[in-house]
Amino acid sequence: MKEVNEMHEHYMGFKSQAAELKSRISTYKLDQDKAIAEARECKRENLRLTYQNDEMIEKVYYLESKFSSLVSRCKVSKEDLDAVEGLIRNVRRE
Repeated sequence: MKEVNEMHEHYMGFKSQAAELKSRISTYKLDQDKAIAEARECKRENLRLTYQNDEMIEKVYYLESKFSSLVSRCKVSKEDLDAVEGLIRNVRRE
């Protein structure tokens, strides 16, 4: 009888340990699924920001080329441009 009780205790110990490990596994699986979803969302956001950055760079290049052509057509000197930029800085400070 003593042996049966000892076997039963071992069995119950293994059973409770198995239940605890199963609950840990399910928690880890939930964490994994959440991390995968967050990684996918970050990849999407990174791609969106990359496209947005590329668009902004193209706009800057376009505006710079338009500005250069305007400056060459108006025959504005470097000193005139520096004076205008200085005025703009002063206005922004106020």
